[in-house]
Amino acid sequence: MIKQKTILFLILISIGGFAQHQIKTIESLMSENRTKEALPLIDKALLNKNHNPKLFLYKGMIIQDQIEISTESREKQAILDSAYYFYLKALEYDKENQLKSIIAENLEFVAKQYSYTGMEQFNEKRYSSALQIFERAINIYNLDFIQRMDTMQWYNAAITADQLKDTEKAIFYYTLITRYNPTDWNSVIALAKAYKQNGQEEEYFKILKQTNEKHQEISLFYYEIIGYYLEKNKTDSALVYIDLLERYDSQNDKLYYLKGSILQEKGEIEKANLQYKKSLNLNANNIDANFNLAANIYNQAVDLLKKNKKSSSDITLINQYLKQTLVYLKLVKQQEPENKYVLSMLLTCYRELNMDKERLELEKQIKSIQN
Repeated sequence: MIKQKTILFLILISIGGFAQHQIKTIESLMSENRTKEALPLIDKALLNKNHNPKLFLYKGMIIQDQIEISTESREKQAILDSAYYFYLKALEYDKENQLKSIIAENLEFVAKQYSYTGMEQFNEKRYSSALQIFERAINIYNLDFIQRMDTMQWYNAAITADQLKDTEKAIFYYTLITRYNPTDWNSVIALAKAYKQNGQEEEYFKILKQTNEKHQEISLFYYEIIGYYLEKNKTDSALVYIDLLERYDSQNDKLYYLKGSILQEKGEIEKANLQYKKSLNLNANNIDANFNLAANIYNQAVDLLKKNKKSSSDITLINQYLKQTLVYLKLVKQQEPENKYVLSMLLTCYRELNMDKERLELEKQIKSIQN
């Protein structure tokens, strides 16, 4: 019995000694960057249930290096997932924390690569896997021995959750961002929108109305509220906030175009035209303001043309309206040369104003487009 115990003890010593010799050999190969020779030894040791944390660390490092030669995002994800697994196993068996710093360094590299790969998958519209990747990067940064604040990963996760219509998760990440940086107004707006999409309109308005009006991005909040009221077809409420917004964004031509289009929908054409003109005073190339103003003036001319008996003052007004229409339509035609509504109005203007040369040229152009 004593002899059997002695033999067993000697076998264990022999195995232990062999394992230590293996580790030294692997370490030597790794230090010389002879990873192809080290890998089969590592795999054999792991297969024999050798739980030395260095084996898992080295395995992760060898796998991690493959990321440099990989080009496809799903392949990169598989490489990173595998490296991540082995680093976590190294942590598990590193009872004395001797490898923690080097494991942390490699994990942070994996997290950074996860970020790049996640964006690749996001751009490829593979949002589910992109969100999973971003959250793995976040999990790495949340490890107690790393504890790194990376708001970009939160933002990536938030916008990906938005794409997936996962409003609960979007709210979670936008909340993290805005708690860390309360003046990140784009994220504050995104958080408000996420609450609205989740049916929590009370929270939506709470966020918007609690905003300090002194900050320079107040226009973002007003535009969001205006959009909300327009979605609800509450044009009067939208106009109230547009008037308030003029204090902060008075040089924005699109604001006056927006106000004009709302007034036009309400049937207040003259007021709408005044807003379009304000828009064009700021940006003469605003194609929408040009088109709407041209169409409104054109319609005034057409209404007079429909009259059976036209006075001399009617004819004067018709010519005046059509000439004004031409000014705005020509700008639109430069940007949309085949817009059929523009071409039709131009043709009427040329015909009624006896501009035969222009009419004939336009008729040829229309025929070429139709053919």
